[in-house]
Amino acid sequence: MGSSDLLAANLGPKTVKAFDRYVGAAEARMKREESEPDDFLYIESLPKTQYGQILSTLKHGGIYVQQIHTRDAKGEPINIPGGMIHHWVGDIFIPRRSISSALDVLRDYSNFKNIYKPEIIRSRLVNREDEDDYSVYLRMQKKSIVTVTLDTWYNIHFTPLGPNRGYSRSNSTRIQQVEDAGTSDEHLDPVGQDSGYLWRINSYWRYKQYDSGVIIEWESIALSRQIPFLLVWFVKPLIRSIARETVQNMLTATRKAVLEEPPQSASKTDPQPSARAARMAPAARSR
Repeated sequence: MGSSDLLAANLGPKTVKAFDRYVGAAEARMKREESEPDDFLYIESLPKTQYGQILSTLKHGGIYVQQIHTRDAKGEPINIPGGMIHHWVGDIFIPRRSISSALDVLRDYSNFKNIYKPEIIRSRLVNREDEDDYSVYLRMQKKSIVTVTLDTWYNIHFTPLGPNRGYSRSNSTRIQQVEDAGTSDEHLDPVGQDSGYLWRINSYWRYKQYDSGVIIEWESIALSRQIPFLLVWFVKPLIRSIARETVQNMLTATRKAVLEEPPQSASKTDPQPSARAARMAPAARSR
């Protein structure tokens, strides 16, 4: 992947428009699921036998990870000129914990650098409008054949849906690749004019309370540059492997952090600011 073919790429308006169209189609599916309490999670929309097997795996400590390919309203693939979509979903079950405990972790943005290390190496809550709206900065770093460092900014909104379920939507507002990260020569590439490893990312956390614990589901839709034809045979399987590993790592780290939270009442699903959230508030107001 050190080939000069992968050294530079430009994000064009046609690529952005196609990505937005893809996201719109995926979010239309999510909206349908949100209106059906029994099909709220992606895994609940799967055939009953498959869902039952997945649920059993989750309750025995396993992780469900799957790549998704969203199509348009006519069932046709959505072409992304100059780019690639990376669309994944994953689930974990956390025993003896509630939605409140999960939200304490999912909203602890300043601590993401500790929860999700080494892939997140800096994190900062930029602003918090209320209990449900956040602006966040993350420095992400992925080490594979090459090391890629990205400064990323997001807007995030949480939506409770009754006493036992809810979701959040995060969309990137700016992504810049960091060159010579951690050195005196460190600098940012212009937005959309870099190696094209990550140009956009939308993330969706869904959480649902069960009697014996909570299921957390993470779905992400990312946009990167198109792979040069001569490198597809090598790069595409590598990207798929890295994406699966990233989903697994995110969910494993989330479960570990939630299990470190003290158990809370499962009925407390639209919580007042917790002790963890209260610690965030002064910092948010001071920025």
